Amino acid sequence: MKYFEEDPSAESKGRVLRYKIKGKDIDKAHKMSDEMGILPNSFTRGVGRMVGFLGEIAVNRFIPRSRYVGNKVFKYDIVKGKNKIEVKSKTCTGCPKEHYVASVNGPKNIDPANNVYFFTRVSKDLRYVWIVGWITTEDFFERAVFKKKNETDEEGFVYRVSGYHIKIKDLEMPETFIRKD
Repeated sequence: MKYFEEDPSAESKGRVLRYKIKGKDIDKAHKMSDEMGILPNSFTRGVGRMVGFLGEIAVNRFIPRSRYVGNKVFKYDIVKGKNKIEVKSKTCTGCPKEHYVASVNGPKNIDPANNVYFFTRVSKDLRYVWIVGWITTEDFFERAVFKKKNETDEEGFVYRVSGYHIKIKDLEMPETFIRKD
């Protein structure tokens, strides 16, 4: 846990953990991004790859004795014991708030191969990754709300792609995953 700290600007103690991105993380994410190329149907045209890889690097570092498999297995990113963990990341300009949402984009009939989701936010300047929480895949699809492309939420946010969404405050706090292990 030496790489992680509670964010001093976090709304509630222990809700999110902040990881300071290092130069070697940027180099690694850039290499991974180059190897992957631009995915079909990418609405960021590949720009989001760095964000995704930095989130995966931070979560892999956060979970002791976890193994990164995202470069070989394309349905989840990290393995820890029997857990197949998919990491989902978004960009942000500052410490994420509890009412922000964590998302899994895709059609209503998604059939994931993972059994755990971890969610992160990555600062646009690529200085920090905030690990905002985790949830089992089963609980996620029971509790998340599906929004179609161009639907609006109660805050006026327009969704650019269809997918499932859950508020950060409804996720398990990051450290509870380590304690359950």
